[in-house]
Amino acid sequence: DIPYLVLPGDKESSELLQLLLENGARVNATDQFGKSALHVACMRGNTGCIDVLLKEPDIDLNLLDNNFNRPYDYLLQAAERIQLG
Repeated sequence: DIPYLVLPGDKESSELLQLLLENGARVNATDQFGKSALHVACMRGNTGCIDVLLKEPDIDLNLLDNNFNRPYDYLLQAAERIQLG
């Protein structure tokens, strides 16, 4: 599983993620909560990993986690936290 290799703002995590994807890791793999690497990257605001993932042709931007959230929903929540912070 690759979702939790996405670390906040960590350049090495985006490079590792790219390497894993190049070697057959499933871009839409999910954890027990239904979160993909894109969900986690959006939750953590890791723009490097988001960029890597969005370049993948098979990425599912509408993948719902167990709480019925898409990755984009977590970006909106993060933006709201920043504005209120």
